[in-house]
Amino acid sequence: MLYCSHLTLGIEACFVCEKDSVGGDPSREPDMLCCRYCPSVRVDSLSGPELLKHMAAHILHDVWLRDVDNICGLCLSSTGDCCIYLVKKGKTITISKEKSRCPNFRQVKLKAASTHTTNSPSSNHPMTCPLCPSNSPAIWKYNLRQHIQTVHPTANVNLYQQNFQISDAERVLLKAVLLAKPRILKKRRWQQDGMLISELHSTRMVLR
Repeated sequence: MLYCSHLTLGIEACFVCEKDSVGGDPSREPDMLCCRYCPSVRVDSLSGPELLKHMAAHILHDVWLRDVDNICGLCLSSTGDCCIYLVKKGKTITISKEKSRCPNFRQVKLKAASTHTTNSPSSNHPMTCPLCPSNSPAIWKYNLRQHIQTVHPTANVNLYQQNFQISDAERVLLKAVLLAKPRILKKRRWQQDGMLISELHSTRMVLR
């Protein structure tokens, strides 16, 4: 079902047409050009490190994702459709572009992605589960604890804490990333029959 609204302010008009999302959850919206939870942030304009940082902030602190498991670190999907594979080339482990699936796929450097710094606070990265077969899909660091508890219930999860542990500094810095004012898309206007049409309005923004 589609909702449309029309608002005329004498200067420009606003037309909104959006698809319903279950429970009002914007993650069900299919437009992958923008972050699922930040309509003003275009993921295609973000570099690999910037994308990982932005998504990590949502995973750790966004209330929409509080009870969601198995979240993709590149697009925030939890449906299981995204799948990242790692390959070893010599002594270097990289992400397989051929086997991996994600609408926001980036070829990021795993060593840099796994290292927490002030400018790049996220250490969330795809990694090999120590308990899965070597040819299994990678598990994102932020998901590893839940993965072990769910897929390997007889394992002592505390033995692998160093693999998924998140420092307090990382959490604090990523909270600041989430609370920061999002970048706003440049305003675009079209002239149609003498009426200016504004694109910077969204019922989703009101609901947020």
